[in-house]
Amino acid sequence: MANYKISDETKNSVIKAAGTLYAKYGTNAVSVKDIAALAKVRASAINYHFGGKGKLIKAVMDYARSNWNWKKLLNYYNENQHLLKTGDGKKQLVSDLIDIFYKMLYNDGEPLWSHVLLARITLSDIGNRKILNEDVAQPILKTFENVYLKITDNKDINSARCWAIHIAGGIAILITNTVILTESESDVDANYSFFRRFQHSTTENALFEAGLK
Repeated sequence: MANYKISDETKNSVIKAAGTLYAKYGTNAVSVKDIAALAKVRASAINYHFGGKGKLIKAVMDYARSNWNWKKLLNYYNENQHLLKTGDGKKQLVSDLIDIFYKMLYNDGEPLWSHVLLARITLSDIGNRKILNEDVAQPILKTFENVYLKITDNKDINSARCWAIHIAGGIAILITNTVILTESESDVDANYSFFRRFQHSTTENALFEAGLK
């Protein structure tokens, strides 16, 4: 057996090459040879280190959603209960939580393919869609629901759920729309200026709906 050695940098190159192709064509239409050509490595080395296409897809998925850690929201909320004592504090809490949420989904300089790939999978891949829903979407919505109930002293779970969906739902629609996501002259870089404006609008609406404006 060949003694392949691939650095972490090269592994990341393979993951990014695979992610770029999966986002554009779907996982079924892309071969390991296609990925190797884009990453400029041998296909046999990819198979050796990633253990086949299935495990490579998982590695790409893990990379794409590596920043999707809903516990960041929960930890911030638990550590800043003192903000619930005043109206201004509640405003800060809501604004900060939405900021954390948006930064989970994007950061300046992140490759567009990670957003597009997750959007594609959310829309078409039942197995991975279930994982994203159970591991990411539902815990995030539940956290925002609890925040609403706490800051408004409202016991209506349906109102809390609507508030949470308004916060999370808009960005979910946004990331599935690659025309809006990208600058008109580029299919590589995401339009982060638009993201920030969208975040500001979401925050203003959330504060209004929670009776904080």
